[in-house]
Amino acid sequence: MWETLLSEVGSVAREADIASAHGRRFFRHWRDLRGSADIPARQDFDPFDVPWILGDLSLIERVPDDYLFRVDGTRAVEFFGNEMTGRLLSQYPFAERVPQLRAAYDTVVESRAPHVWLREAVNSGKRRRIEQLLLPLAGADGAVSHIAISLDTFAPG
Repeated sequence: MWETLLSEVGSVAREADIASAHGRRFFRHWRDLRGSADIPARQDFDPFDVPWILGDLSLIERVPDDYLFRVDGTRAVEFFGNEMTGRLLSQYPFAERVPQLRAAYDTVVESRAPHVWLREAVNSGKRRRIEQLLLPLAGADGAVSHIAISLDTFAPG
């Protein structure tokens, strides 16, 4: 089990707000997709257009009173130790973390803006910095219907 030492969710106004090069590249792709809109449409986002991030990508759909993990990237599954593809957030195996996850996702949905979730944690004596970039995608009605999330981990420094 992870011991979380730091957990902050902050808005992303510009690329420089993202620590990882991986996340900045994904942000640029999202920004290019949106064009003149405030957020891109889900129908315009194809995960196969970003093959370099597939293992680190989670795609979460907003459903009534919950979030459904459409895709949970293989490296995210390995890193966090659980597979969520096809499962609801309410089924997350570590129930004590659900309120924090829900709050982060709700923030992205309500603000219609990218956010970065930065955490520092220790697992088996190893300290890691975890950066997740949460990017909103719009459904046909213009409301946020999905959140695309990239994962990057690195040694704190």
